[in-house]
Amino acid sequence: MPTINPQVKRIMEGLGCTREEAEEIYEDDKKVDRMSMAEINASMTEEEKAVIKAMTRARDTQKAVNAYGKTVNRVRKEDTDKEDVVALIAETLTKNGYNEVEITNKAREINFKSGDRRLKLVLSAPR
Repeated sequence: MPTINPQVKRIMEGLGCTREEAEEIYEDDKKVDRMSMAEINASMTEEEKAVIKAMTRARDTQKAVNAYGKTVNRVRKEDTDKEDVVALIAETLTKNGYNEVEITNKAREINFKSGDRRLKLVLSAPR
């Protein structure tokens, strides 16, 4: 009996599929891992892009360790000042002719296109 790749075995157990299906999934994953981000984005539908965006969005809670060594969920404080600045910058970029202006994190990050270049603007507030 040939040995099973541990990653294929993990796929089989996690998804409850046959060995052939798991090997096919594993090979497809290897192909995707070798692709550039431009190739991946070009091959995705708008629905898939929306799902990925929702899955990678920053969480409202953040795991932290308290003084007693216990893991707790710390609620992130709303920063309306930063949100207002990001919205104003996005509006200004749109008015000045930049394409695909997208707020990826409402209090921090904007992605946009200038000509053929994709750019990202990250706002930080030092302590």
